[in-house]
Parts: sequence; structure tokens; C-alpha cells
Amino acid sequence: SSEHLSRLVSDLFELSKLEARQVELKKQPFVLSELLQDVSAKYSLMAEEKQLTITPSISAKEAVVNGDLKMIERVLQNLIENAIKHSPENSAITINLHQKEKQLELSISNTGVGIPEKDLPKIFDRYYKAEKHYGEKKGTGLGLAIVKNILEMHESAIRVTSKVGEYTTFGFRLPVYG
Repeated sequence: SSEHLSRLVSDLFELSKLEARQVELKKQPFVLSELLQDVSAKYSLMAEEKQLTITPSISAKEAVVNGDLKMIERVLQNLIENAIKHSPENSAITINLHQKEKQLELSISNTGVGIPEKDLPKIFDRYYKAEKHYGEKKGTGLGLAIVKNILEMHESAIRVTSKVGEYTTFGFRLPVYG
């Protein structure tokens, strides 16, 4: 309980600063595929515990973006952790990173219960948890709101598609640097 409360306070503090735009971006060029590989590796043990496979499909291996490395890392962490948390055992998570013209497009998909269409507009709201109707999962209900704000600061947007009982996919785009 104290660990959950500590994370809630930390996430709430982070979200409040992001919403008030009190966080300054520290932009630098970096290879997004390398960051994605590092973050995926951090979550491999968590995935293995649920017998999940994480399958990357990366065609833009050398593409560079200009952004706040730590903030984009947080986006990837939140999205991968959510995918693991909401995937049934013995299923797969697919991560795609492709370049489309002057944009890098990243998506993270998982199989599972999905998100009802009526809940999709609300899932980026603070404390909203669509799964409250579909089995309680641990979490603060702030992760997607944090993702949304970080991406807005990078002049991007988070997208979601989902089909109940089948899959959920979150994605975003960042401009290629240079």
C-alpha cells in the first residue's frame, strides 16, 4: 500500500507539473529505435513472468528524433507497462517503429480485453481507468494522462484503437531530425 501511495504521489506531482507546463524540455537528437530497445529490455522480465512475447518490428533503425530523451523514455515505459499489464498470459505484444516520410511512427499493440469505444475518449483523463468495469488492475490511473501531456509538449498526439475482446494499439509520431 505504501509503495502504491508513493507512486500515486509521484505520478500526480509529475502530471501536475506537465499540465502546468512547468517542465522544460531538454531536447537533444537521439536514435529512437535504440531507446525503444533499452526500454523493452527493462520490461522483458515482467513480460516473461506472464509468458508474454514482445515482438519488435523496426524498420527505422538509424532514424534520429529531436526530443527530451527522459520524457520520451517515460512515454515508452508507460505504454509498454500498460501493454504488459493488460495482456493475458501466453499472448503477444507487438512494437512497430517505421518511418513515413519525415515522421517516425511508433505503435504498441497488445491482445486482451480491449477498451470499449465509449471509454476511449476518457482514458487520457486523470484517474480514469477503463478496466474498473473489467477487473481491477493496479495502477494510478495517471499514466496515460502523463503520456498525453509529454507528447503534446513534443507537438505530437497519442492515438488509440481498440476492439473489445481482441486488441488495443497506442501510437504516436515524432518528426525525423535533420
